[in-house]
Parts: sequence; C-alpha cells; structure tokens
Amino acid sequence: MNRDTALNFLHSSGRRRAAFCGIIGLGLLLRFWGLDFGLPHREARPDESTVIYMALLTVKNGLAPSSLTYPTFYIYLLAGLYKFFGLFIGGTAELVRRFAVEPSALFMINRVLAALFGSFMIIPVYKTAKLLFGARAALASGLMAAVCLLLARDSHFGTLDIPAVFFVAFSTWFSVRACFSGRAADYALAGAAAGLATGTKYIGILMFFQLAAIQLALALHKKKPVKDMLKDPRPWYFALAFAAAFFISTPYAFLAPSQLRQDYAFHTSLHGVMRGSTLWHHLAFSLRHALTLPALALAAAGAALMTIKTPRKALMLGGFFLAYLAVLDKVSSVYIRYVLPLLPVLCICAGYALAKLTERAKTALPFALLAVLAAAAPLYYSVRQNIIMSRHDTRVTAEKYFSYIMPKGVSVGVLASQYSTPQLAWDNGYLSSRIREESAGPNPLMAQVYGYMVDRNLEKKSPGYRRIPFTPQGFTEPPDYIIIACGRFEARPCGLTARGYAKDYDTILALNPGEQAGAVYDPTDAFYLPLDGRTRFPGPGFLFLQRK
Repeated sequence: MNRDTALNFLHSSGRRRAAFCGIIGLGLLLRFWGLDFGLPHREARPDESTVIYMALLTVKNGLAPSSLTYPTFYIYLLAGLYKFFGLFIGGTAELVRRFAVEPSALFMINRVLAALFGSFMIIPVYKTAKLLFGARAALASGLMAAVCLLLARDSHFGTLDIPAVFFVAFSTWFSVRACFSGRAADYALAGAAAGLATGTKYIGILMFFQLAAIQLALALHKKKPVKDMLKDPRPWYFALAFAAAFFISTPYAFLAPSQLRQDYAFHTSLHGVMRGSTLWHHLAFSLRHALTLPALALAAAGAALMTIKTPRKALMLGGFFLAYLAVLDKVSSVYIRYVLPLLPVLCICAGYALAKLTERAKTALPFALLAVLAAAAPLYYSVRQNIIMSRHDTRVTAEKYFSYIMPKGVSVGVLASQYSTPQLAWDNGYLSSRIREESAGPNPLMAQVYGYMVDRNLEKKSPGYRRIPFTPQGFTEPPDYIIIACGRFEARPCGLTARGYAKDYDTILALNPGEQAGAVYDPTDAFYLPLDGRTRFPGPGFLFLQRK
C-alpha cells in the first residue's frame, strides 16, 4: 500500500470509526443521564422492584426459582452482581436490609447493567445495516438507535425488556451474517443469542421465524426449491445452540417443565388474547411516540423502498419483526414498551432510507446533514425526557415534605396506587400486619423486608405514621391527614375532597395547570413521565388534607 493510498484509507475508514465511536458515546450519554430517576422510591418504574426482588431471592435461596413467570438469565446476572456487592457490605442479610430501607444502591446496580445492554445494542444494529446496505446506512442506523426515544428511556430501568432486545438484535446480526457467509459458526452464534434472548424474555423464541426467513432468502438467492433447503444441516446448529443457551440461562424450564407451564399461564390470563386487533394502536400511538413521527415516517419509507428494491434483504431482516408484529397484534395489553423489539429493525429501515436518499451525492456532507436532521426530533425528546428524569420525583418530594411538617405518630390515610404512594415510615402496627400477610403468602422474603422496616423504627426510636386502611366504604376511621395522589393513573380525581377536612398545606404538582390536558402518557402504564416531556417534575401531583 503506497503512501497516498494509506492516507486515503485513514481518511475514510478513520472518519467512519470516529463517527461510530461518537454514536456509541451519544448512546451512553442518553442512557446514563438521569439514571437515578425516582430513587429512593421503589416503585418509580413498574416491574423494576419485582426483578430486584427475584434476584435477591436467587442470592438467598440459590438458582431454583420460586416462579418461572419470567425467564432467569437476567435475574441470574443481577443476582451475581448483588452477591459480589454483598461481599463488601455484610452479605445477604444486608442486601435485604438495603432493599427495605436504603434501596438506591441496589436499584443503581440494576440500572447500570440495563443501561449497558441498551447502549451496546447499537453495535448489532450498526453491524446488521453494514452487512446489508453498506457503511452509510450503518452509521445512520446506529445514530437512529442511539437517539431513539423509547430505547433511550427504557434503558434507564432494570427490567427485562432492553436486555431481551439486545440479544434479539445480536441474533439478527448473526443470522444475516450466516446468510452471507454460509458458515455453520454463524448459525450457531445466531442460535445462542436467540437462546439467551429467550432466557431473558420468552419472546426470543420467535427468532426461529428469523431462521426460517434466512433459509427462504437463501433458497431465493440460489434459485433452489424451498424443500431442498429443508435438507440443509446448518439450521440444526442454530437449534442446538439455541437449546444449549436457553438451558444455561433458564435451566429450570427443562428441569421443572410443569412449573413452566403453570407460571407461563400467568401471561395469558394477565394480558389475554384479542379477538380483534391492537395493531392500529401500536402504529398510531406506540411507534409514533417511540420513534417520533419524522423518524417513523422515514422508517416506513425505508421499509417500503427496501421491499421494492431489495426484497431478499428485506426478507432477511423481517423474519422476527413480522412474527413479533403478528403476536403483538393479538395481545390485549398495549403498553408502549411492547414495541421495543421492533425498534432496531425500524432504525435500520430509517438508516437505509437516509443512505438511499444521498447515494448519488459525491461527498459525505449531504448524507451527514440529512442524518443529523433525521435524528433531531428523537434527540430533542430524549434530551428533554432526560432533563426531567434528572429532577426530583414528586413522590420523593411528598415523602420528605410530609415527614418534615407532620409529627410522627399521627394517623394518615392514603388515596393512591402502589406506584404513587409516598414511602413514609409506617408504624410497627401496620408493618407487623404486613409481616403476617407475607409470611403466609408466596413471598416470604417480603416478611423479612418489612421486619427490617420495623427495626429501623426501633433504631430511630420513632413511632412512625399510623396508616388507616381504605375500603370501598371509606377509611376505617377518620385519619388525621389524607394524602391524595393526583395523576393520569389514579382512580380518584385530584379534586376529591373529604367532609371535615381542609387543605391547610401546599399542593405538590408535577404539571403546570395548562399542561395537564395536553401531556401525552402511555395510557396503560403507571409510569409518571409523559412521552412528550410536557411536565415540570416526574411523578404524580399530591394534595394534603388535614382534619378540622
């Protein structure tokens, strides 16, 4: 290689490497900024405390899960980190105590792990686009994945969604690579990643449709009958690697199949199967806000253009995507986070559209300008959401405010959901009743958690607040104070008043009065952060009433 050629090489590939590193850096920034959202409230993000609780159960009781409602791979990973952390703080008992009274460190460990999965998900998106459509499409696809609003938002939280999508994206990359290379090793890598995806969240099993799409694309490319491709031994490498990875990640799905069948039925009863269709909701609402409207339009144009121009490559990319879309269409629950597995492919479609729009340009400048313009809207909303997530959550503010102005020992009635209730130091009478309930129920570790809350009251010589139960007939006795949560997901409106009570204290509002009607929330998820960022603080509003 002569000097001019070497300089030319460094100029082009070096610039691409620098751009890719910048994209990864941007993805890391958007996923780690605001990572302490809602802490130390344990229910700031639904399902997050459940994952932590299951990991603590694993640390305490070993690998045998109490439930296979969720696969165990991510829970095992988190349990390993907690086991290591426990070596420095005093062991398993101290981990449980921290979860009860000082949970922030456990949540941050979980969130850092999830944020790393979310950040490095950009790599398989980039690699898949590069294999299929070249360097420009790869950079644009990686950029769209880095700034994607929902991918960035949900990477802040230690739930199973983002890690599962991470492995799905890697399996897609390896399967596309297998289609080009024909190597059995790539089939095995695709199967192993699919097995880990399934061991993280059961949707990963749909990667077998991706394998079928790859085999069909090969049959079309080689102009062979599809039945001849059924004799191809390489898909067996995928299947065997899948089985091995799934067994390693969720061994009790094999060791306790009856438990798997029983626990998996939970999803069917909870989410149900639609006779109609939820597809329009996900297209018109979920994907629109997950990507933002300009990026979704670009992805739709890219998908249409890809199907017309390169149908074989569209088929290679669309096996899992179409299968998951068909399943999603029949699931009655319409949480916006359910579209997360679709987003890597849509980011690639948007990147392909950007590359095609500028393919005749003689320089990279038009492509760079168009890519920045396409990323502007999702980047704006991601940054706006991170700014809000970095502010004090109203649930934490309400707990501090109430604890500051109200003497311990008074009786308190709470009109709020489990996700919006301020985590006050409740009195030992209430905590003892919860210990009895949990000891007799399926979650005995929670009895230990409430026990540590009792110990905290005794240590601080504090009586705590006496919590008055609320029944359909009202409070069992008139409390001294009532805390009312006011928000999109509360059954009782903010304007609820109680006879004999006066509003003697400040109201904590998350939204400005004019924003209440205009803010866009996921209508089914108790996540107190609007998708359009139209709020002052995360969390619901609170109204405090004092008995006259």
